[in-house]
Amino acid sequence: MTKGLALLAELVVVHGYFADPATPDWHFAPDAASARLLFRAGIVVHANRNHVRLFAETAADGSFRLVRLDRTISVRLNFGAPGVGEVSAPLEPLPPLPADHHGSPLSLAFDSRMATPVQDVSAIGDGTSEVWHEMTAIAFAPASDGARPRSLADGFSVTLDLDGTLPAPRFRVVLAARAVPWRYVLIGDWPGHSPQVNDPNPNDAERISFAKLAVPYVLANGASAIAWQSQSAIALSDHNRQRFDLCDGDNGNAVLIRGLPRASPANLVLAQSGAPSSLVCEIFVHH
Repeated sequence: MTKGLALLAELVVVHGYFADPATPDWHFAPDAASARLLFRAGIVVHANRNHVRLFAETAADGSFRLVRLDRTISVRLNFGAPGVGEVSAPLEPLPPLPADHHGSPLSLAFDSRMATPVQDVSAIGDGTSEVWHEMTAIAFAPASDGARPRSLADGFSVTLDLDGTLPAPRFRVVLAARAVPWRYVLIGDWPGHSPQVNDPNPNDAERISFAKLAVPYVLANGASAIAWQSQSAIALSDHNRQRFDLCDGDNGNAVLIRGLPRASPANLVLAQSGAPSSLVCEIFVHH
C-alpha cells in the first residue's frame, strides 16, 4: 500500500527589515516537549529556519487519522545572532515585573486561535490565492504560565492547536521593522550652497518631509554641522526603497548629491531627550 503525507499546518515567520526572510540566523522548530508529543502522534516535522510544516502519514486513498493530542504544540523561534532587537519594532510597554520575580524564565507567546485570516494572492503563481492566518508583533500576549513578555531579541513561541481540519491552516507571524526618524548630518563647508534633504518621490502622499534642526549639530570634535531630520519615522530595512537627495535650496533645488546613504541600525542613537523610545538614525554626509 502506497503511503504519503498530508499537510496539517504550516507556519512561517517574516520580518519587515529583511528582504530575504531566511537571512536572519534563527531556528524555528517545536520545543523539546512538543517534538516528543508529535513523534508519539506520528506527525512528521519539516523545519527550515523561518518555516515549519507539520505532516500526517496518509493511506493510499489520501485519508489519514490524526491522533488527538492532549495539549497544544509550542513552536519556538530562537535567534542565533544578536541585533534582531535593534531592527525590530518595540513591543507595547509593560508594567514592572513583580517583586518576587526572581529571574524566572520569560517568554513571548501567541495563540494561533487569535490569528486573522488574510488572502495572499502572491502565494501561488497561477494568480489564485491562499488563505493565511496572520499574527503580528502587537498581538503578542504573555505565555499561559503567567510569564511576562520580553524583547523579540530573546525569541518567542507560537501555540498551535492541531485538529486535523482541511485545508490545512497556514500561519504567518509578521514582525515589524523598527521605524525611527532619519537625521542627515552634513559635514564640511558648503560655500555658495544652501543644502537641504529632499524626497524625490513624485507621490505627494508618500513623500517624506525633512526639516533643518533649529540649532547647529555639534560634532565630537566640537565643530558645527548642518543637520536635517525626517518629520516622520521611517522603517529600517536592508532593502530600503527610500532614497533621498541633497539639493541646493538657493539654486532651484539643483541636486548636489543624488541618492544619499541609507540608514543603518549601527547608527541608532538616542535623541536629545534621552528617552529610550526616542531613537534616531544618524547618517553622516561629507562634502
